[in-house]
Amino acid sequence: MLYRAWNQLKHWIATPELEVILHPSRKRLQTTGVFGFIGHLMFWWLWVYVVPQPYEDWRIRLLVASTGLGLIFWKKESAWHSHWMQKYFSLTCWIQFPAFFSWMYVMNGNSSIWMASVAVMIVLYYQFTDWRLASLGLILAALVAYAIGSQTSELLLPVPIEHMIVFGFACGCSLLFAFSSANLRRERLRQSLTVIGIMAHELRTPLATMALIAQAIRLESTAQDPRHQERLEELASRMEALARTINHHIDLQMSNARYTFQPPSNELISAHQLVKRVLDEYPFGSRRERQCVQLVLHSDFWFHGSPRQFIQVLNNLIKNAMHSLKTAQSRYALGDLRVELGMRGSIGRIQITDRGVGINASQLKLIFEPFFSTANETGHGLGLAFCKQVVEAAQGEIMVSSEPAMGATFTLQMPCQPASSEEKLKPHEVSPLSPA
Repeated sequence: MLYRAWNQLKHWIATPELEVILHPSRKRLQTTGVFGFIGHLMFWWLWVYVVPQPYEDWRIRLLVASTGLGLIFWKKESAWHSHWMQKYFSLTCWIQFPAFFSWMYVMNGNSSIWMASVAVMIVLYYQFTDWRLASLGLILAALVAYAIGSQTSELLLPVPIEHMIVFGFACGCSLLFAFSSANLRRERLRQSLTVIGIMAHELRTPLATMALIAQAIRLESTAQDPRHQERLEELASRMEALARTINHHIDLQMSNARYTFQPPSNELISAHQLVKRVLDEYPFGSRRERQCVQLVLHSDFWFHGSPRQFIQVLNNLIKNAMHSLKTAQSRYALGDLRVELGMRGSIGRIQITDRGVGINASQLKLIFEPFFSTANETGHGLGLAFCKQVVEAAQGEIMVSSEPAMGATFTLQMPCQPASSEEKLKPHEVSPLSPA
C-alpha cells in the first residue's frame, strides 16, 4: 500500500512536464508585471498611511516592484518558450512573492496582518507557476527568512501555532487546486490527441486501399491496349500521389498537435539542407505545382533548433502558400512560390513568398493566434501558432507581410553562424525545382 502510494507520488512529481509559466500568453505576462508593480506600491501606501505597520521601506518596495517591469515591456508573443524568459519569470515571482513576503513577515514581528498576507501570497504564487517550483520556492524563502530572522530580534520564535495552521491550510488548498488544474489540462490534451489519433487511423485505412487499387490499375494496364496503357498509368500515379499527400497532411497535423509533448532539441541545422530536404520531399499535387517553385540561394547558414520541428514549420508554410495559389487560380508559373535563403550579419533568413490572394490587414494581427485560420479565404493561418512557437523557442522570429491580391511573404529570422568554406553556396544561385 505504502509502496504503491510512493510510486504514485513519484509519478506525479517526476513525470509531468515542468510548466514554469501557467497559462502563458503575452497579455498574462504583462498583466503579471503590472499587477506586481502597482500592487507593491499600493500596499506600501496602505501600510504606511492607512494601517501603519511596524516596518516598511519604500526603497525595498520599489526595488521589488521593479523586478517585474521586464514582463510589461516584453514585445514577443509566446515569449514563455524562451529559456531566458522562463528563468526571469521564475526569479521575479520568487522575489515578489515568497522572498519579499517572508522578509516582511519577519521584520514585522509575525504580525497578524502579515500572517494573512503570507497566506494570500501562497495561494497566488501557486496560480502563476508550476506547483513543484512554487513548493520549492516557499521552502527556500522560509529557510532564508528563518536564517535572517534568527540573527535579529524581529522574528518571534517559535512561530505561533495558529500562523502555522493558516500557512499549512493555504498550502494544502493551493496544492489541491494545482493538482486539479494540471490534471484537467493534461486530460484535455490527451483526449484531443486520442481523437486525432483515431481520425488518423480511420483515414489511413482507406488510403492504404487507394494505394492497393493504384497498384492493381498499374498491373491491369500492362494487359490493355497500348493506347490505354499510358492513361491508366497516369490515373494510377495520380491516385498514389493523392494518397501520399493526404498521409503527409495527417502526419503534419499530428506533429502540430504533439508539439507540446516534444522534448526541446538544440541541434545544429544547415538552412540549405533543411530547405532542400523539405522541397524534395513535399508532396506537390502535380508536376506544374512543383515546377512553380523557385529556390533562390544567396548563402547557407547554420542555426540551432529541432530539425524535425523546423521541417514541419516549412511544410506548414509551403502548404499554406500552395493553398493560397490554388484559391487565386494560379497558373503555377515559375516564381509563383519563391523560397529565398541568405544571411545578413549574424541573422539568417528564410523567406517564403507566394503570389496568391494575400491576407487582409485585419487578419495579419491574429494570424499567429492558436486556432485562427483564414483557410476559407486564403489558406494562410493553418498551423502558424505552431510555427511561431517553434521559431521563438529557437530564439528566432517569424514575420509576415502581405497585401490583398498581391500574395504574402513569411520570413524566418534566426541567430546563426555562416557555413564553412566547403559548404558555402555560389552567390545568388537561382534554380527551379526539377520535376519529381
